[in-house]
Amino acid sequence: MSSPKKIAVQLSNTCYLCERNYSTPASLHKHLKSIHHAVVASRKNFERRPPSAKYEFKHYNGDPDIPIHHACSSCFYHTANINRLKDHILKDHGPIYLESESEENEDEENEDEENEDEENEDEENEGEDNKGEGENEAQEDQRETSNGQGKNPPVRRRSLRRRKSSSADTLANDILNILVDKLHKLMRN
Repeated sequence: MSSPKKIAVQLSNTCYLCERNYSTPASLHKHLKSIHHAVVASRKNFERRPPSAKYEFKHYNGDPDIPIHHACSSCFYHTANINRLKDHILKDHGPIYLESESEENEDEENEDEENEDEENEDEENEGEDNKGEGENEAQEDQRETSNGQGKNPPVRRRSLRRRKSSSADTLANDILNILVDKLHKLMRN
């Protein structure tokens, strides 16, 4: 009785969002974080893919004779279909999407513009309601806050949104996300 022949497959570290291939799971994680702002749990460096009774694993080298399987960078799952990999990652590993710095800045700018528009509307409405009665008070207030050129200085508002974080904050956030992911896995078992 002979054992069945194993199927040779090339394992590719493929981004499930843009389908680019990377040489290592670590470089894929770096890509996910820097380009797609996604944090996904990763395997430990010492965790090696266990032997399979069905497959013989090869590193991706572009050989057209060997089928390509897209490997999960968080566990040992692999599949020939990139959409199955995406479904697996979303279902089993729940990536956390971080807000990019450029999106944060755009949001803050939009928020500031909205606040300025609302303030201008409020000032116009107040002026119409209290004409005559509060003109002297308004003129006094304007003189007190004037910068010498007859104009009020711009009001600088602090946004309640997150500010740019240091690399230590980012690292701590990544570690926290990984620990939360592992806790979810433990609770499922």
